Amino acid sequence: MGLFDGGKSQEEKDLEKVARALETMRVKEPDGYVHAGCFKVSLMWGIDTTSMVIDGVLEFLQRNGREIVDVKQGLASGADASNALYTVLYR
Repeated sequence: MGLFDGGKSQEEKDLEKVARALETMRVKEPDGYVHAGCFKVSLMWGIDTTSMVIDGVLEFLQRNGREIVDVKQGLASGADASNALYTVLYR
């Protein structure tokens, strides 16, 4: 029970992180074309949380009939320097 998290479970917090990543990506409807979606992952998160978010995004896409073409990671710059930027190519 946390003072600042509204009493949310870790699972609820994790699902919110995946949902935010998917919202940022603005996933397109399947149309046969390759699309790119990007989302940020905080460099302050541990490897387990980072893996969970990436896996959650990929699992969502695949469960909804998308084929994952590629995943790339880069570092954000400027004001976002504390984040890693992931790009997912999917069809």
